[in-house]
Amino acid sequence: MKGRNPKKGFTLAELLITVAIIAVLVAVSIPIFTSQLKKSRAAACSANRRSLKSLLSAQYLSGELTAADITKELISLNSKNGYQYEDQTFSCPDGGTIYAQINDQSIAVRCTYHDDKQQDEVINDTWTADTAQQIWNILSDSEREFGNADSFGSGGGQNTIKLNTALDAAGINLNDLGAVSWHYQDGSNFVWTTADISKKKAGDTVIMMKYNLSGDYAGVYSVWEATVKSVTSDRGITYNIISADTAKTEKTKSMSRDDKKDIRKVIAEYNRYAEIKLKQ
Repeated sequence: MKGRNPKKGFTLAELLITVAIIAVLVAVSIPIFTSQLKKSRAAACSANRRSLKSLLSAQYLSGELTAADITKELISLNSKNGYQYEDQTFSCPDGGTIYAQINDQSIAVRCTYHDDKQQDEVINDTWTADTAQQIWNILSDSEREFGNADSFGSGGGQNTIKLNTALDAAGINLNDLGAVSWHYQDGSNFVWTTADISKKKAGDTVIMMKYNLSGDYAGVYSVWEATVKSVTSDRGITYNIISADTAKTEKTKSMSRDDKKDIRKVIAEYNRYAEIKLKQ
């Protein structure tokens, strides 16, 4: 009688279980990989925009470039929709078009994919307590004297350039953190929103984060519904702003003071109201 073959193969059940495990691992890993790939492309685009902004700001402040140079004459869209300056091309890996704007002497470098499609979105996880503290330390530095500044160039534009330059030097990009539109009131408070208020009308409302740098509520965050306000600069340029003065209704009244010092808890409230507003 023949002996049993010690080399036994896998059963059908074992093979099916193995295939099922592999399928689960693939199903889990693909979204993670896709998400990381998306983040890396966004980071590359952000780095390109930041580098271009620093370059243009330095050339503009030194008088080597005019506003027309920045917004028109130096734009050369190539096959990658890049912003071409001298021998360098600044492009977006996701196919967006990188372009520069100047508003009342404040230079903004934007991407049609990563910036112009952002409107009333949520604040992402990159805005941590440590990052926030870095920002507040820079804004609280009495030697810097930023004055009032905002994302669209109040205070003659120079204040905004100075503030952005200081943040860039620390590796901080407010737009990447979700602060698409913001306003800094000298030594008092900083407000920001994920909405692009330049595309809003005066009187429109947005959800807004606020941080108090001084006073009885120093160190406290809060969420507000704020009204977009249209203002005209000394140069006759009209643009939109939000500020503590345009805040209408606080959404975080029921939160304790201790909870309102925790940026992640307040951001969760911001995102909740921002998502509600998106559905309206």
